[in-house]
Amino acid sequence: MNQDEKTNAIKYMEIAQLAYDTAHEIMRQGEADGKAGWETLGYVECLRRARAHIANALLSPQRFTSEEIRQTVCYVAMAYYLWLQEQEDEQQENAE
Repeated sequence: MNQDEKTNAIKYMEIAQLAYDTAHEIMRQGEADGKAGWETLGYVECLRRARAHIANALLSPQRFTSEEIRQTVCYVAMAYYLWLQEQEDEQQENAE
């Protein structure tokens, strides 16, 4: 592995850790604030909510906050998780 590959590997790990930490923190804060139940939203609704935060950033970048992007990261992570769960459920149903 050359130096550029090592540098990129470190960056990838840092980005992945940041995404994990962000989603984890947002979800724990939501739970503490009584906003549990995200599992019932479904992945499409999570993507809609992420899109709304992205739209806010694009429509008004001067008022864009770190909270907008943190919420986006969290909603995308939840959407992906829920989508994977749905795929797994479908595979199990088809196997029966």
